Amino acid sequence: MSHRFILYIKELTGKTHEVQMTYETSVEDVKFIMQDLEGYAPEDQRIIFAGKQLEEHRLLVDYSVSKNSTLHLVLRT
Repeated sequence: MSHRFILYIKELTGKTHEVQMTYETSVEDVKFIMQDLEGYAPEDQRIIFAGKQLEEHRLLVDYSVSKNSTLHLVLRT
């Protein structure tokens, strides 16, 4: 069973979502979670962590995302 942890996804509006993830969660999965929560199309989302835009095909563990980390969501306009 994969270890689950809490992380935060913060929008530019300041709204923050607390979500449960695993280290095997992909960046694409994060985008689908935000689509479910807020209705944002995955192709309109950019996920930023530690100043870097995360690539969809990579896993959170690839970017050293861990419990209580904050990802930033930027929407393409």
